[in-house]
Amino acid sequence: MRIAVFGQEMMKLGKGFYKRVYDLRYGFLAFTLPFIVRLIPEVIAWPYPLGFDPLGYYIPAMRWWINPFSGQSLPVDAFGLLRTAGLFYVLAAVFNRYLIPDPFIAVKLLGPILTGSVSLSAYSYGRLALGWGSRKAVFASLIATLYFVGLRISWELYRNMLGVIFLFAAVTALEVISGVRRYLLVGAFTLLTFMSHQVTAVILLGVLLLRSLWFCARGRWEEGKVNLYFSAIAGGLFLYQLSVPQIGRYVAITGFQSSLETTTYVLGFPLYCFIFLLPLAIPAVRLDRGISINCWTLVCSLLLVPVLVGGTTSIPLWFRWSLMLVYPLSFYFADGFEGAMRFKRWRSPQRLAVKVSAICLLALIAFTSGQYLLSYPEHPFPYFSQYNPYLRYIESSMLQNSISIQEVPSLLSAIDAVFPLLVDGTVLVVHEAVYVWAVNRLEPRIRIIPVKEPGYVSVNPESAGKAIEQIAYLNFDSGYRVYTIWWTTRSGWYTMPQLPETFKLLKSTGTFGVYLFNPV
Repeated sequence: MRIAVFGQEMMKLGKGFYKRVYDLRYGFLAFTLPFIVRLIPEVIAWPYPLGFDPLGYYIPAMRWWINPFSGQSLPVDAFGLLRTAGLFYVLAAVFNRYLIPDPFIAVKLLGPILTGSVSLSAYSYGRLALGWGSRKAVFASLIATLYFVGLRISWELYRNMLGVIFLFAAVTALEVISGVRRYLLVGAFTLLTFMSHQVTAVILLGVLLLRSLWFCARGRWEEGKVNLYFSAIAGGLFLYQLSVPQIGRYVAITGFQSSLETTTYVLGFPLYCFIFLLPLAIPAVRLDRGISINCWTLVCSLLLVPVLVGGTTSIPLWFRWSLMLVYPLSFYFADGFEGAMRFKRWRSPQRLAVKVSAICLLALIAFTSGQYLLSYPEHPFPYFSQYNPYLRYIESSMLQNSISIQEVPSLLSAIDAVFPLLVDGTVLVVHEAVYVWAVNRLEPRIRIIPVKEPGYVSVNPESAGKAIEQIAYLNFDSGYRVYTIWWTTRSGWYTMPQLPETFKLLKSTGTFGVYLFNPV
């Protein structure tokens, strides 16, 4: 009798151990596969970093602890980091100082690490909060990170990804853990979410508020009050962050220029982004499960309404709310795909066609994501180039930073060529695409003035040529000799295919050249 009981206990222990090992295996896969895939373009681009923000913000923060565009020092105190959502800069600086001394290599590794970590956090949510099996949860996490929208986020939005990691951790703890540990963990992850990025902070605040309303409406008052308490904490943190203008760039309405063209443009963006996910994602939406994911979807969708009313100038970075929909839609897609793959349910030709269509859709997702990952911007996949009206928000390829990886040597040669000319009484006025390279390569004593691209606040933005010419005139009239660097052909990116005629080419280094401002 005792032997039989002992045997049963050992079997239970064995099953529990196998289940933990089984989960660890899939958790390892959830991190490793996105890490390796995201590492591929970094290897192809070696030794140059990918993404605009890593080059323009993260590397200068590691080297000098400044915002290179404003020249202001980043905060070092805890309250300053919370107010400006600057946690990533601290973690990146520590990573650079103690693990990878070269900031360019450090930033190239941080992208794959964060991509794998986002996938692991999504897997944990699916496994623990939704109660999904390991295969289904890892499938959702892979879609979230390896779909081309997830890859676009990983291309440069490292602070966003850090916030997503803590956002998933917060909602997982909220749905799984009880008692005192629930308050401690959810509170801690909420704080870390707000310290990471304003977009994820607003999403978490909205999720908590909507959850409290949902539970109160269903008569679950205790759970509703708990979520309301967490909402109050998140709301207090949000109000504290409003003391600096950064949060306004994401949620404040600054103007009203609505039109039918703008409305169509804004509505078309999420459709363009998720056209391959929606056929299986929409039928899988359920109101009675995945309440946090439903709230996440609703928050991002509601924050697009002011843009529809007020135009793209109302929220300059409005497109990020659409990008953040990739995470909840990936869970819907995984649920819909599982339903399509249930063999016993698909006996008729019509249902077999649904299953075949789902497999073809998954193959199309893999193919397009692979093209986005590996194609150079000179020869991109058509869906991301000539059929992409949103090139300002979804770049044509991952193999670029502010310019194509293949053109970086020419740009660096142009920067080296202009360096001996930048003596006292001279100034380098450059578009931000060149500035992010120049500021990392030239000496701090050199006067460099960036010209920001106007592309985020209008459906049809003005050319940056007007802005760069105006700044050049101001410095020229002040007695400065003005230089710039741009493409030597009409192949220039952004809203300035070529420089105004007041700039004269001094030296060509291939695709780029050094220009002198000469309005006479």
